Amino acid sequence: LLFTPSSGVGARAVRMGSGFGVAVEMVTPDLVDALKRGETPPPVNQTSAPSYLLELLWCAVTQNGLDASGLARGTTALGMDETALDSVLVDVLWLVSLQVEHDDAKRQVLVEVTKQLVDTHRVVSKNTLLERCEGEFLEECGFVVSAVSFRKKEIRVNTRVVYQQKKFNLLREESEGYAKLIAVLQAFATRPGTSSGSIETSEKRTSEKDTAADEVAASNTKRAVQSLIGTFDLCPNRALDLVMDAAESLFYGTNRDGAESDESRGFETVARNVAGFKPLFQLFRDENIGQVLGFKFQNHHAETERAKASARTTVLWNAARRRRRERRKSFREPKMDYGDIGDDNDSDDEDSDAEDSDTEAGEVAYDAAKAVTAVSLEPTAEDKALAEKAASEAAAKHKTPESLYLLAAALVAIGMVALDDLYAHVSPSDDSMVESRASAVRIRIAAAKKIGVINLLAAAPPPDDDDEMNEEGSFGSLGGGAGGGAPKNEKKQPTPEPDPFAIASTPDNTSENQKFGLLKGLLAIRDTPNSNALLARLVSLGLDPAEDHSVSNYLRDRFSKLADESYGPVAPPGCGAAKRTVRERKENGAKDTAGDAPGSACDQTAPDANILPSAFFESLDACGPYVARSPGAFARACRLVKKHLEACVALAKPEDRDGDGAAESQRLAEASLGRTLLPGLSLLFSNAAASNEAWQAMAPLPATSRFRLYDEWRACYDEEGGDVCVFTSVVVGGDFVDAEDGGLDDPGDGQNLTEKGAKRVTPRRPSLVAAKLSAIAGSRAVMRRISKDNVREFGRKLAKNAHANPLPALLTVVAQVEAYTNMIAPVTDAFKYLTNLSFDVLVFLIIEKLSEGRTKLKEDGQNVSLWLNALAVFCGHLARKYAKDHHERNIKQEAGIDLALLLQHLVNTLKDGQSLDLLVLKEIILRATGAEALEDLSDAQIDAMAGGGVLREEAISALAGPNSLPARTKARGIARLKDALARGVASMESLTVPLLVRIAKLRSQIAFDVSATSKFLKRTSQLHDGLHETFFLFCAFLENAFPEPEEYATTVPSLRDLVHKHGLEPQMAFHVYRPALAKLKPVSVKDGMLDRNAVALDSANGEPPTTWGTLLDDTQSMCPAEVWQGISPLMYLRFWSLTSYDLVVPTGRYEAETQRCRTGAEILDKEIRKETSTAGYSADAIRLKRKERDRLVDLAKTFESELATQTKHVYATLKRLKTECGVYLSDNSTITNRASTVSVFLQTCVLPRVALSHADATYVSFFVEKLQVLRTPWFSTITYLNTLLGMMQALSFSRTHYEAGRLGTFLKRTLATLHRWKDDEDGCFEHECSDSVGFAMRPSEGDSGKKATREELYKLAHKWHVRCGKAFINALEQNEYVPLRNALAVLTRVTGVFPKTFRVGAHIVRATEKIQKNESTTGDLKTVASRYLAMLSKAKPGWVTDHGFNPHHPPDAKETEAIVLKEKKEAERLPKLKASAIVREAQKEKATVGRDAKNANAGGNTQATQKAEKLNVQATEFTPTKAHVPSPVGNDSRITQDKRSDVRDRNVRGDVGRDRNVRGGDGTGGRGGRGDGGGGGGGGRDTNGKRRREDDDGERNDAKRFRSDDPVGVAGRGGRTGGGGRGRGEAGRGGRGDGGRGD
Repeated sequence: LLFTPSSGVGARAVRMGSGFGVAVEMVTPDLVDALKRGETPPPVNQTSAPSYLLELLWCAVTQNGLDASGLARGTTALGMDETALDSVLVDVLWLVSLQVEHDDAKRQVLVEVTKQLVDTHRVVSKNTLLERCEGEFLEECGFVVSAVSFRKKEIRVNTRVVYQQKKFNLLREESEGYAKLIAVLQAFATRPGTSSGSIETSEKRTSEKDTAADEVAASNTKRAVQSLIGTFDLCPNRALDLVMDAAESLFYGTNRDGAESDESRGFETVARNVAGFKPLFQLFRDENIGQVLGFKFQNHHAETERAKASARTTVLWNAARRRRRERRKSFREPKMDYGDIGDDNDSDDEDSDAEDSDTEAGEVAYDAAKAVTAVSLEPTAEDKALAEKAASEAAAKHKTPESLYLLAAALVAIGMVALDDLYAHVSPSDDSMVESRASAVRIRIAAAKKIGVINLLAAAPPPDDDDEMNEEGSFGSLGGGAGGGAPKNEKKQPTPEPDPFAIASTPDNTSENQKFGLLKGLLAIRDTPNSNALLARLVSLGLDPAEDHSVSNYLRDRFSKLADESYGPVAPPGCGAAKRTVRERKENGAKDTAGDAPGSACDQTAPDANILPSAFFESLDACGPYVARSPGAFARACRLVKKHLEACVALAKPEDRDGDGAAESQRLAEASLGRTLLPGLSLLFSNAAASNEAWQAMAPLPATSRFRLYDEWRACYDEEGGDVCVFTSVVVGGDFVDAEDGGLDDPGDGQNLTEKGAKRVTPRRPSLVAAKLSAIAGSRAVMRRISKDNVREFGRKLAKNAHANPLPALLTVVAQVEAYTNMIAPVTDAFKYLTNLSFDVLVFLIIEKLSEGRTKLKEDGQNVSLWLNALAVFCGHLARKYAKDHHERNIKQEAGIDLALLLQHLVNTLKDGQSLDLLVLKEIILRATGAEALEDLSDAQIDAMAGGGVLREEAISALAGPNSLPARTKARGIARLKDALARGVASMESLTVPLLVRIAKLRSQIAFDVSATSKFLKRTSQLHDGLHETFFLFCAFLENAFPEPEEYATTVPSLRDLVHKHGLEPQMAFHVYRPALAKLKPVSVKDGMLDRNAVALDSANGEPPTTWGTLLDDTQSMCPAEVWQGISPLMYLRFWSLTSYDLVVPTGRYEAETQRCRTGAEILDKEIRKETSTAGYSADAIRLKRKERDRLVDLAKTFESELATQTKHVYATLKRLKTECGVYLSDNSTITNRASTVSVFLQTCVLPRVALSHADATYVSFFVEKLQVLRTPWFSTITYLNTLLGMMQALSFSRTHYEAGRLGTFLKRTLATLHRWKDDEDGCFEHECSDSVGFAMRPSEGDSGKKATREELYKLAHKWHVRCGKAFINALEQNEYVPLRNALAVLTRVTGVFPKTFRVGAHIVRATEKIQKNESTTGDLKTVASRYLAMLSKAKPGWVTDHGFNPHHPPDAKETEAIVLKEKKEAERLPKLKASAIVREAQKEKATVGRDAKNANAGGNTQATQKAEKLNVQATEFTPTKAHVPSPVGNDSRITQDKRSDVRDRNVRGDVGRDRNVRGGDGTGGRGGRGDGGGGGGGGRDTNGKRRREDDDGERNDAKRFRSDDPVGVAGRGGRTGGGGRGRGEAGRGGRGDGGRGD
């Protein structure tokens, strides 16, 4: 410390060596003067004491006038106690004495000051100076006589203390002394109340009199022991050993297995009795006590090792002898009959043969003995296993006695032995424990990895021993002859392999570990400080002491004692702890507010009363996950932690002053959850109640904390590849630092580990690894067998598997779902048995899967990965079945997922600019709310989008496949998703506005964000379409969730905030806010001026209503000032606030749906009557049919009511528009650039809204049509159409794929309106267009200018048609993907209205065929091109020539010649048809008359005559006439006009001239021309002039009723007047009017 700079400002280090002297900074001259005057110095921080005293002493030595009294007075500024001041000041004196060693003057001053400090002021003690200062300085001060003699004495003392060994002469002691010593100690140990068998008596002896008697007995025994040692010259160490034996005898007969509370209390009592031996132990030196006790442990360990070695050697030796004996038998030579062999030989030959045989036999026997010796000395694996088993049994017999552990623990507890001193003597060493633990963990984890692994050879029979015998045949061959080999042994049955789960879950054997035994002893006597110290040391080595059952029981017993103190208030009502708490409160006079529900008393207490002490969590953490071995203790811990966390959350509010303390308490609880309770749950297999308790404990935490705990829980399962590393660590400040982090070399390089530090094993828990792998194996087994037919059975198995280990079990399920999408439905159904904890873990795993950094696109970079699609669909299924709102989760305690967590993740990903995860939101909305993506819609469905809510739902229901939900389920899903958005995640804001705004902003930015978009333009288009589709689904959900405009307006931001605060585009802002504008009040127009003070919208929150002036100002602020020079804010606001529902009534769709419902109800009613009239009908089937019939009847009534309501609403809206349209463009003061009106209207209104949806595209065409019909001043429809149709190529190119389809819908409606005006259907041109300002040839002249006539409209329509054709042909002839795809997307939508001429159609067909035949064209474009060609082939019969499209266009010669030739053939064919018809009818009548005459015998001729006359009349009616139709352009081309008039006979055939593709005959429903329906004829028209398409009998399938205009079919449909049949091939049939056949 003296060489460390002071913490004060400007402090410098003491200068030594070359820099003689001390830098004085704190002791200023003013301070020295004050000390001289006897003033009290100012206080000085004790951390600066060395520097301050050094400067103070230096000032005294340098003769600055500061004497010893001033120095002593200056030391009072530190405020230190005498001992500390003495120590620091002596160190300073020693340092200064060295500094002034060569300066005699300063040294003399220092000597004088030191003497005064010792003798006069007593600030420094003489003993401390003798201990630390040099001998020369002490001699000068007079404290020693001679420095030399002082040094010699110091050496002698050090030698005697450190190096001299103390031995005792055992020859002088007498055995009588030991006998008497044993008798004295036995009498003292067995005095009343101290024996182990009288624990109850000991507990009763608590009076002061008994305590005094114990003290007297101890004192007498002490004197007796001391006298015996001195009298008989007894060895003190041996006497100490006897004292220990006497104290140890108190623990005889105790059993520590199980650690029940009564036994623990008994151990604690006996330990207190051992304290009575403390006076006896004080007779001996403290260090000797620890050493003697350590020797006892070492002797027991040595005895155990000897017993183990002996048992191991005996088993191995016996096994070797047995194998050697068996091997010798196999090499023994078989007996041979030499007499038989020598019958034909001489005796000499027999003798020589005998000698040779003996020699050979001896050689063979010698070789065999060598081979036997070489082989049999190597023990087999089975022998080693048996040897280890015998060694374990021997160790168990010779293990260290339990009483010795208890004695050692008691001596440590009473302070007679230091724990560190004893720890050095017990075995094994730390390094040995680490190595043993590492080896055991490796073996157990390797066994755990076998869980779930199928060994195909396990059940196979053992192989034959042929190979083994052949290998050993080399030894057998030494015996010579075929009989020398041993017989083949019988086959042994395969030994069953041990259960790998049991191996991995079995704790390590610690019966021989004395350190663990010492820990058990300390825990048994409840010595908390020392047991915690030893436990911490073992844990720091990477060991797991709590895994031992005895240690775990003691730790759990200690924890239960702490838990019982706080458990009563949180216990469930009715249990013993709750009743006991209420009883105690009543006894203490407390007011019982719980009544008959004692468990609810805790709810009435203050939050801080439930805060648990840190000792509780320390005890819980010490138990580790093994607290779950007692489910009761686990449940109590969870309930206490729950109340603790609830109190912390309540106190952590901003207004609480104890927020910091509450945060620290919450951190302790979270740490216990992650380290103890959650891993402990993994050991409670299939315990749903324990899972619920753990969830209740975690429920008060925010999601971020829970997810962090799940990650810590998963870390407990870490197996690290089954290899537990042993590495070198260095102790730094009590913490272990890895060798790699601390800059040490590799431990494998042969370093001396004792110099670097201690070994430490990586903490691993094989039991948790086994639990994890068992859960994975169980989940895989379930996933292999689950299907939709066995969901109940395997769903329960999956839930049981996931209760304790949801992380590995559900992770396996999620991985399977990602790979196999067909498993999503059965797996989702199987989740109904999961607990809340499992569902929360499932959400955590899904979010982790979405965030783990995997690529979310396929290798092509354009399509979404299959795993992301599967995961999104999986989330949708979960949201539909298991999403729960706040009331269901927290009040009703229903298990389910929290959608807010997934939605919060999506908001976070949108913040990072990631859009692919929105696929999850899309699936959630689609499947949870039953919504549908409205992109692939037919014309009938698009028409239905203009109707009311019921009609729209019925139209969408035709699309709803697997997402179709009942109305009640749909409403419940909407409510749950609404609750999740409104509440959000705990401690965070609502998610509605952030999600809405970020989707809209990302949609607008995606095309310009280089980092988010793909290098492929197709992928960028898909991203934009996906964002747009998700945005529209989310807006539709909000509209359904908040049906009232006032409630909706309070949910979403205002228009101004959406645009200016959140940065949304105006069109997106209006789309979001449009439901709030549903109750927009009419604007008041007076004298061509708006009333800006009139109320536009009412407020729902008591705020002032919004006026028209405010609303228009907000609208005007959205666009640049140049916009308002072309249009007015009112027109802009009205355009964006209305929908198709406000402008048109889809009467045809309402009537069709109403008729469908009535027809279906009639059919069901007939079936019900028919079935009820028969015997044995099914009551359930009848009930279902009646229910469906009633539903259809009610639905038909609903359609009628909705039709009437919408009709009234549209009438009011059109009336309002009629009033407002006069001021849209009439203000000359603001609209100064009328030439830009149409372009501004297109840029800011038409094109942005057309890109939104098909319904919006249809609305734009309706709105423009209404502007024309209402004759809006200064709006030029001709200019609008000319500008719009002139930029078709640019528009189609700049669209995405979906936007191109919407553009096609808009173009089809626009062209259909143009054709209707051109053809003057029902006089619409005269009614809507003639002399209209919209048809002004010069828009700048307004209503006063020249108007376009019908002849000019013909020419303009033809010019626009050709212009559109050129635009699309140019697009189709390009080689780029996007222009081709967009052009085909638009053209497939407008097939019915474009192309209409042969010339344009032929060019488009050739361009499309070229695309189809081009090898470089992608597959999807070829498919679309083929589909479009099929549609063109169907529409081709309806094409006309340029003259047919525009009568004022001169026809070519071929066209004229074809018309004349066709009419000539027609004129020749009709008379023949009539004649043949008359003949057939006459023959039929003749046959009929003959039959009648034969039956009636009279009157036949009269009837035949009447019928013949009737046939002639009918034939006359069907005679074609040539009515003259005047030409609309004069008398030119009279022949052509006469022929056109001739072909317009609508009773015979359809119009084959200019309107062949439009309609059939009027009124009578004759056969139509070749029209939109493919090869057959188009439908006729009914008497109301409405276009109809119906089936033969008016009944249609629900799924096809909106697909009646599918252009891919091969047969058209007849008119609705007579329910005409379908056309087939080239000749369809007309309506059932007068029945003429078609062409």
